[in-house]
Amino acid sequence: MSRLSLIKLGTISYMEGLSQQSKFTNIVKQSIANHFPRHFLLLLEHRPVYTVGIRSNTVSDEEESRLKRMGADFHRTSRGGLITFHGPGQLVAYPILALKGLRDSSGKALGVRRYVEQLEECLIRTANGLGVKGVDRVDGLPGVWVEGRRKLASLGVSVQHGVTGHGLALNCDMDLTWFDKIVACGISGVKMTSLLQETLSINPSCDCSVSTVIPHLINAFSQSFHLDANRLIVDEDCPSNEIVIPRHSSSIV
Repeated sequence: MSRLSLIKLGTISYMEGLSQQSKFTNIVKQSIANHFPRHFLLLLEHRPVYTVGIRSNTVSDEEESRLKRMGADFHRTSRGGLITFHGPGQLVAYPILALKGLRDSSGKALGVRRYVEQLEECLIRTANGLGVKGVDRVDGLPGVWVEGRRKLASLGVSVQHGVTGHGLALNCDMDLTWFDKIVACGISGVKMTSLLQETLSINPSCDCSVSTVIPHLINAFSQSFHLDANRLIVDEDCPSNEIVIPRHSSSIV
């Protein structure tokens, strides 16, 4: 099984997130050239920011200015997908992986489409593990949904030279009113939801904070990408001073 290094970055700006992705992408590219591929999962929250994907011409300069006046940053990016929001209370995960040679939960090799499907599966497993029911994909619509009507998580990925970038965003206990100011993900009338909103009726005391959700996401990621949790280890030379799992840990805490 492949080794995965987990990097916890805390709450950072979107530009810092891009910088971190670039740094780890270069490490992965070099590792591929050295015939010893390395894989990283960056875990973080963003300060309030609206982002739009490669079809950025769907958002005018006037709309960009309006959103900035709301108190959020705005960035046009190289990921797939349309406009969305990132902010505190939302868990963002950027897998920086050498795609070739990775396997899914059934042991099959991953292409780009299957990679996206496995990210969706990771999100579904995470939500199910926290007691949320009715979480699934919706044909023709990106992301992960509850009862086919409420969007819980978004995906926007890139794959360049066999290395993955960008990733997923899971609404934990965030302020959802930020989404009211946009047509989220380009889907008219979409209703956004969060783990907190979905667990209020079934378990009002459920802790849906990002720090609580992270271990659930890591476990789901390890299953979806055929990685044993005990093999999710950290290299000593990993360029970060915040690590989720210590070496030789037998469980995720």
